[in-house]
Amino acid sequence: MRIPKGLKRFSRVEIVWEDAQVTDGGLNVELFIKEFKVCTRRTLGYYLSTTRNTILIAETDDRLAGNWFNVHQDVERVNSIPLGMIVELNVLS
Repeated sequence: MRIPKGLKRFSRVEIVWEDAQVTDGGLNVELFIKEFKVCTRRTLGYYLSTTRNTILIAETDDRLAGNWFNVHQDVERVNSIPLGMIVELNVLS
């Protein structure tokens, strides 16, 4: 996955990605294989940074909250999405 040029910290993004999955036990393997569907996710948030293997997206930008516990760069709930699972990344205006 290539990160778009010009992507800046706190840019609003939409990421479509395929999530990892696990079965619940070993007795349903044949049924699971027969009925398997990829678990596609869509995540909206604020771009924070990219590491070697992941992109970090904040769910909430709390910088303007003005609460006593907020500091300049505060965010809530950071989601780490492996770059290899990303199908599409769009920068929103």
